[in-house]
Amino acid sequence: MAGFNEDALKKKLDDLNMSQQSIQTVSLWLIHHKKHAHTVVNVWYRELVTASDSRKLTFMYLANDVIQNSKKKEYNREFWELGKFLTTWGVAAG
Repeated sequence: MAGFNEDALKKKLDDLNMSQQSIQTVSLWLIHHKKHAHTVVNVWYRELVTASDSRKLTFMYLANDVIQNSKKKEYNREFWELGKFLTTWGVAAG
């Protein structure tokens, strides 16, 4: 699997589409790079807020797949912390 860096992550997110295969492929890559969960969630969120509505749904499907398929809970914790932050500040992605 390709190494992790923020540019590689952005490229994966740019190439992401609504197909199950695309979502699962990116999800597996993210799970493989779970030690970068904090960075992944931050970049994921930055990309989410600037995405079109249809892309936002794709990003949510990706987050769901990562959370559902992670054996370790790094992503669950990171997405939870992001949710608490957004709720505290009244910030919404759309």
